[in-house]
Amino acid sequence: MKTQTRLPLTDRLANVSEILISFASSPVLSHYYQVLADFTRFTIHYDFLGIALVDPTESAYIIHSLDAKIEEIEELIEFESIDKGIIGEVIQTGKVSRSQLALTEEPPQSAFQFLCTDYHLHNQLIIPLVQVEQTIGALIFAATEGMDYNEEDERVGVLLAAGLAANFEMARLYQGMADERAMFNSMLQSAKDGFVLIDPDMQVQYCNPAFDTMFNIAQSVQGELLTDLFFEHPFIKLFQEDELDQLELELEDGRIVQAVRHTIISEFGDHLGWAAALHDITLLKELVSMKTDFVNTVSHDLKNPIASIRMAADLIPLVGETNQAQKDMHDRIVRASIFMKELVTELLDIGQLESNLGLKLQELDLTEQLEDVMFAQQTPAESKNIMLVSDFKKDTVIQADPGRLRQLFLNLVGNAVKYTPENGEVRVTLTGLENERVQVDIQDNGLGIPAEDLPHIFDKFYRVRTEDRANIKGTGLGLAITKSIVEAHGGEITVESEVNKGTTFRIVLPIKQPED
Repeated sequence: MKTQTRLPLTDRLANVSEILISFASSPVLSHYYQVLADFTRFTIHYDFLGIALVDPTESAYIIHSLDAKIEEIEELIEFESIDKGIIGEVIQTGKVSRSQLALTEEPPQSAFQFLCTDYHLHNQLIIPLVQVEQTIGALIFAATEGMDYNEEDERVGVLLAAGLAANFEMARLYQGMADERAMFNSMLQSAKDGFVLIDPDMQVQYCNPAFDTMFNIAQSVQGELLTDLFFEHPFIKLFQEDELDQLELELEDGRIVQAVRHTIISEFGDHLGWAAALHDITLLKELVSMKTDFVNTVSHDLKNPIASIRMAADLIPLVGETNQAQKDMHDRIVRASIFMKELVTELLDIGQLESNLGLKLQELDLTEQLEDVMFAQQTPAESKNIMLVSDFKKDTVIQADPGRLRQLFLNLVGNAVKYTPENGEVRVTLTGLENERVQVDIQDNGLGIPAEDLPHIFDKFYRVRTEDRANIKGTGLGLAITKSIVEAHGGEITVESEVNKGTTFRIVLPIKQPED
């Protein structure tokens, strides 16, 4: 049979370069297949061109026919076990195979080799597709007699296969990114929360349907300036004021949403823009309002009956002589009415603080406030021989509600005395901090709080249940009120404690309250 001629090596390499450039125009697998089918014939002669790809289980490979001069095998798709045939051997070893025989004894015969025999494709060039030392498949050339593959064909084929394998990795990454983008987009499109992306120039890059609905946006606003869309709207403050990262907005339809802004920073520290999520909290607001109204109503309505019970109990001794059982019952009624009055008063306090009814702010000397609290606790401390120690920074003037602040420190110092055994010590320290803040530490060497109880001590009605506290009375609302007062003043409260060694409450307050 007449031997066919090949193009010069320089022309073939130029054609390989063109193929690799064409690969780069699209990261889609079908594009690579089409480029190979259209242009590979100008680099390596073949009567059949195919590609074998290892399946995800790595136990088999699938052969796709890319181009064939033999009509019967143009649509060839074969599924073969990876331990069969020359192709399987190339994939497993990662080595090129040039064969002039369609059938061999070893390895076991594959359907592809039988097909080569049937159509006299006696010359085969099979080149592994390798990605980071992992063979993902093989590029397959087969020809009839008259065109034996040589080392030059092998070098050209290896170059082509290397470029193809690299672009396969690009396609895999692109597909992964496309899948992630599609999933992320689907999630945002179907989310009930509003979502918007803003670039550093304040242009809208993306907003989902929920965001459009919240602000009655009827058309695409991508590329629009946020300042034009929300001129003088409170939402714009979220992106104009650095210290503001969340706010509540009332929408035109009456709903209330909480908008939270997140700054987007690249891994190199570049500012890429902002993302804002808007969550509908209307139901939550209604529930909080209902709860507050209920507590306030019930607490207020309980005040008169409790006062009547106490007054009736106080009249009992005036009626005449009472026996011991009657005296005991009278004492129980009085104690219960006192406890109920304290509970109702504290419930009303909680309700007022949570309803943001406002603080009666004025300038006051915190040192005088703390000295007054220490004096008020002197009698209960002396009854247990507890030493009250103060370390105050003199003339510390802050802006606060004097009544609430006195309530705050009476509660904490009173608790310190209450939970410190006889002959103990309670120390109150006042120090100034940077950034116009003050710090007050209330420290005792008393019973301490178990570690498992520490996360819950500011919860309403939560009380530490230990044997040494069994006879210490309380409503479980004192620390919840304390925390609410601190936060109403824009401060922070923390606690450290160790059982049988003592507890330290630390309060940090701003010297001045921010202007509305």
